[in-house]
Amino acid sequence: MSLRISQRQQRFASLGGFRDALHRHDLAEGLRPTHVSLSEVLWWTTAVEDDLRNADPTYDTARAADPRAVALPGIRYVRNFATHHAVAVTEVGAGGLTIPFTIPFTIPTERMYWLPFDELPKPTSKTPKKYLDEQQASCREHMEGRRTVDVLDVAGTWLEARMGRLLAVPDASEPVTPEMQKWFEKYRRDSPQP
Repeated sequence: MSLRISQRQQRFASLGGFRDALHRHDLAEGLRPTHVSLSEVLWWTTAVEDDLRNADPTYDTARAADPRAVALPGIRYVRNFATHHAVAVTEVGAGGLTIPFTIPFTIPTERMYWLPFDELPKPTSKTPKKYLDEQQASCREHMEGRRTVDVLDVAGTWLEARMGRLLAVPDASEPVTPEMQKWFEKYRRDSPQP
């Protein structure tokens, strides 16, 4: 006897993989750990988006109309560079907190930021041109210089809300696990309908 994950369970697992990877990226310190976790969250973002696009014929129209989704084409663009060309797409910047005592006191914190668009390499002649302009504009306008975690979190809330539309449709052939039930309740309570 073998066990096989259902499509519905796979979709829940993909959303969980995205959130877990984003959490690890937010907590990561140092160049290698942040690069590894960023690569993982970029992969999950694209995997969830591909699944939504294939399952929902209104996906592209809905994505274009929602401000939470504006960075998704840019995320795919940097994912392609990070995975296919081993190119750095982020840099470490100083963050932190300054407490105004008599003598200023700073707690330095490193954060990851998207590189300025002009510092990314030019696409190769093998790069598919179909979505290139949209991806580059998204990267330029909605990502460069911003914290990676912030951009990915906003895009993730939209992906979760959109996936919630697919998952909210009952499937009588499949039992709902306690984890799935908890997610449904949170989704219905917290998610604006895209």
